[in-house]
Formats: sequence, structure tokens, C-alpha cells
Amino acid sequence: MAFNPVEAPVYGGELFVINLGHPQTPGTPEEEEEEEEEENSGIASVSEEDELYLVLEGRMQTHVVTMKHTQNLVWQAPIPGHDCAERVYLSVIRRSTAEHFDCVAVGDFEYTCDSAYSLAQFLLNSVNDPNSLEDVELIRSDEFDLANEIFSTLDQRLCAAFRHIQFPEGWHHLGLDMEQDDSEPDCRETLLHLAGRLGLHDTALYLLGKPGSEDALGLINHEGRLPCAVAADNRFDDIAELFSG
Repeated sequence: MAFNPVEAPVYGGELFVINLGHPQTPGTPEEEEEEEEEENSGIASVSEEDELYLVLEGRMQTHVVTMKHTQNLVWQAPIPGHDCAERVYLSVIRRSTAEHFDCVAVGDFEYTCDSAYSLAQFLLNSVNDPNSLEDVELIRSDEFDLANEIFSTLDQRLCAAFRHIQFPEGWHHLGLDMEQDDSEPDCRETLLHLAGRLGLHDTALYLLGKPGSEDALGLINHEGRLPCAVAADNRFDDIAELFSG
């Protein structure tokens, strides 16, 4: 059998595909013989009508996902988000009768913290530092570098990471516990300014549902621009319209 991918970010979302009729990357003769002994009895009897389940078992969390048959001996399933970065035990389980299940494939799978996840964590905490988003070139660390991200997929990955992360209690677009602060906020670059600058539509839409979004929409940055104006300046008209409400 062969499956792809062999790893995914902790926020999941990718599509897991397994071909039960195709050999995995060749290993040593001993490894191939051991794998063949584990799999052959199950694979030989798998048919298109079988119910298959992807099982990912970690230290504290286990996922069971129904797989969908696509063609021949190929099945797929969405990869669920996981509670931490770790190597998990992967198995594909077949339901042969109402009460009987058997394993048709096994392997290792890795959950990782990718650059989008690390960036989302940074951005989540950036609300507490009014100067943290002023220069896109400086939004970087050992785990991420915003200026060198793959922007064609960044919006999708970043939005998925935000959806996976648990926002702290009292989180606000203009800082933690901002709702209890009666002082007027200074001009600053907010997460909505950043989303409008980079064309992060899905991320912007998600962040609009978080506390303080109305305050952020009405706040100018150091260039004197509102988030909707920043989006329009960068020709992301859909985001400008979204921010204009």
C-alpha cells in the first residue's frame, strides 16, 4: 500500500489518500517482507463496497474518519486537526460485518507545527503590541517568515490555523481585556489592516467574527488608512467591500 501525505500540520485540512494496491516506497528486504505479512491478508479481500476508516492514534487524542472510495483500490479522507505536534499511529480499518472490524493497513503519520501555525500564534498575540505589525518584513522568527511565505496558499492555511487555535479568554482585536479599558486606542496596524494588505480574504472573514472587529475596522494606521482603504489600495476589492459592510 502507499499513502500520501505522510505528515500534516496540526490544524489538519489536507486530504489523505491511500492506494491499497500500490507498494509503498521500497525498504529493506526484511521490512518489505514484514509489511507484506501484515497487509496481504487484508488487502486481498478489500473491495469497492467495503467501509474503510482512517484511524490516527496519538498519546492523548485518537481520530476515526470515514474514508471515501474514489477508484480501484484508492480511498481518501480529510485529515482532522490534532491536539499537538507528534508522530501518531496510522491504521486503516475495514468494517466487514456489523460487529467485526479488521485492519488492512498500518503506518506512521506525523503531525507538525508548520509556518502558518506558528505565524497564527504570533498574530494572535500581536494584538498586545501596537507596533508588532508595522513592517511586514519584520514579521518573522525561527519558525516563520511572512515576507517569504507562499502567498497562493497562505490564506487557506492561516485561516485553518486560526480556526484550530483556542483564542485566550478576553481576547480582543486591540489587545487583551480591551473591553474593560475606557481609553481611546491610538492609531495602529491591526490584523484587519494586515489581512487587507495581503489579500487574506478567508482570514479576514474569520477575524471579523472575533471581539473588537468593529473597533479595528474604525481605527486608522500610521498612514492614516482604515482597513477597508488598505485593502482597496492593494486592489483587493472583495476585502474592501467586506470591511465596508
